[in-house]
Amino acid sequence: MTPISPGNPLTSEGAQALLAMLSARVEVKRGMSERELDHVEERWGFRFAPEH
Repeated sequence: MTPISPGNPLTSEGAQALLAMLSARVEVKRGMSERELDHVEERWGFRFAPEH
């Protein structure tokens, strides 16, 4: 796989391929809830980008 860069952005197909490789090696669990993300932002004084 080619490294991801501004000139070579990650496509949805590339993301699916990465997830397939990853799921073969590790268990991917559910992400943080909105409440958990809000707590982290408040505690550490920053904001996550909307896509997070």
